[in-house]
Amino acid sequence: MEDVKLDVRAALTDGPGTPPVPQPRAPLLVLARSWSPSAAERSRLEATLSADERARHARFRFERDRTTFLIARALLRHLLGAALARAPDTLSFAYDDYGKPTSTDPEAPYFNVAHCDGLVAVALSHDARIGVDVELTLPERAALEAARAHFAPCEIRTLDTAPAAQRHDVFFRLWTLKEAYVKARGQGLSIPLDSFMFALESSPPGFRCTGDDATTWRFHEGKVDDRWRWAVAHAVRGAAMDRLRVVA
Repeated sequence: MEDVKLDVRAALTDGPGTPPVPQPRAPLLVLARSWSPSAAERSRLEATLSADERARHARFRFERDRTTFLIARALLRHLLGAALARAPDTLSFAYDDYGKPTSTDPEAPYFNVAHCDGLVAVALSHDARIGVDVELTLPERAALEAARAHFAPCEIRTLDTAPAAQRHDVFFRLWTLKEAYVKARGQGLSIPLDSFMFALESSPPGFRCTGDDATTWRFHEGKVDDRWRWAVAHAVRGAAMDRLRVVA
């Protein structure tokens, strides 16, 4: 992975900094911590949203969730706008039967968005499907019983044999990898979670699946501030796409 620094807040609110552009054959992940925008910053962020996005933004009950959604959508629009040389507020999206958005511009890169408790992630790829997930790794949020009910048998063994103090982190590694893959496939929960599996003993993790070609997928994972864990899944068209550019 290649790590690059960017002041996302400045880039989104007309300060110094330029949103990165995904390069051909080099998938891109941008990670941004949420913040409390000033009135002027909020106005600039909201100006990039469409009418339906503003309506969704208004429906969030809690201010923290409204702000995270606002930053996530503004960041996505700025990144796609930079890739397409278009103003962010001119972009439009279509949604498939699973609710997955795609840009209506045929030249737009593939993209996926995730956010969790103050961390936003946007992944883009010019060449093939891509998915991202982020989770706050609090031990009390590790849904171990749900994992035992729905994960692949070998993953359940990995969980059950992990030291108790590390079990929640093992869960979040598996969960983010599985979520990233499902989101990249774009078929929601119609893909059973036990129909594919990850082996965490290797780096990158080993991957097997049914109903898909496991050799066409690459996976990357990491942590932010030892609080959040992220994972990216992207399809590949040749070895050159093994690299992921991370901007944080």
